[in-house]
Amino acid sequence: VRVQKEWQVLQEQKAREEQQRLEQHMKIRKEFELRQEAVQKKKEEEKRKHEDQLRRQEQLQKEIDDYIDNGVKTPEALREVIDNQPSKDVCPFFTKTGVCRYGDVCSKNHRRFFLSKVILIPGFYSHFSLEKNSAEYDTDVALEFESSETWHHFREFYEDVINELESFGRIKTLKCCCNTEIHLRGNLYVEYYTEREAARAWRNLKGRWYAGKQLNCEFVNLMSWRNAICGMTKCPKGSRACNFLHTFRNPHDKYDIKSPPRWARSISQESNISKRSERRIFNLT
Repeated sequence: VRVQKEWQVLQEQKAREEQQRLEQHMKIRKEFELRQEAVQKKKEEEKRKHEDQLRRQEQLQKEIDDYIDNGVKTPEALREVIDNQPSKDVCPFFTKTGVCRYGDVCSKNHRRFFLSKVILIPGFYSHFSLEKNSAEYDTDVALEFESSETWHHFREFYEDVINELESFGRIKTLKCCCNTEIHLRGNLYVEYYTEREAARAWRNLKGRWYAGKQLNCEFVNLMSWRNAICGMTKCPKGSRACNFLHTFRNPHDKYDIKSPPRWARSISQESNISKRSERRIFNLT
């Protein structure tokens, strides 16, 4: 009888252990299923968000295309202003030049505009003399790329790109930086007479390739060219350290801050010819 009771106790203990094992297994399985369900829900949510984002981007692209090509009213989305640090003071250099040496790690707020009359193509122009370490090379190499040679190289670049830039609309001002600081080096600023023309240029230039590098094109809302360009005749910092724009002189001073654009000069010349013709006709009669 004692042996039978011990055997019965042992069987009951084994049964309890088996039950505990089954319960533990079910618990682990349930937790695994819950984790899998959570992962699946997260994937579905990310997929839904991605699809919604694609739909919004497609809709925005359609609105942009209609705005550029069909002359519709400016979409509200294009009036969006983004502050990367709304609680901080506005960065004065970013406000004046559209760029900042500290980039996204700047302690001040960078306010970006989705649409303006001015487009910026960072680092569009490149030349050996703009590299910050060019002074480290030997004298013969440095002499090969003196300032006059750099300007002739820039003129070739200007003549290579100006027709394409003019094809998007009427250019009011064009400035290319000769600064050596990385955030300003070779930056090309183009101001069009209307936001629609600037948007057409932005749409056609972003993502394009030039001289082996892909172009990034963005809108900047400059307060004024006078605030953006270094106003000192002989800047003590020079183009190597100044945070304001040091720019090349455009060939024939076209699209300078003071000079009228080609199309305006053409209209003015035609108007003057017409007036002279009218005066000659008046004198003959």
